[in-house]
Amino acid sequence: MCIRDRYQRRVRGSNPAMSAASFKTILDRELKVYQDAQKEMGTLQTQRQQLTEQISENAMVQAELKLLEDDAEVFKLVGPVLVPQDQAEANANVEKRISYMKTEMEKCDKRMEEKNKEMEELQEKIAGLQQKLQEAMRK
Repeated sequence: MCIRDRYQRRVRGSNPAMSAASFKTILDRELKVYQDAQKEMGTLQTQRQQLTEQISENAMVQAELKLLEDDAEVFKLVGPVLVPQDQAEANANVEKRISYMKTEMEKCDKRMEEKNKEMEELQEKIAGLQQKLQEAMRK
């Protein structure tokens, strides 16, 4: 057997069990990464749902504040105590909260899009590894 033949046997992977084992190890690692990505996506979806609820609640507060007469008293709950608050200040605070939450929702949506893209790439990679593993096991 010449040197070239020995080299080609090493490159092709003459030991299919070792090749299959290495594919299995890589596949397991990629599956773990995919599962972690799924968990993170679930967390992002929960976060987005909470932001949606908070925006809705604050929009209702904003609508109620707009219905008030100019001389109406507005109170803010601070711990167990209701504290008087200026109506204009209350409107400004609600506006700021809504704006902040919308910005956070946009960030969350962007992270969700990125995570979806990452998960799609991982799915393709995993499918390829599974195919290679099956081929290696057939040899």
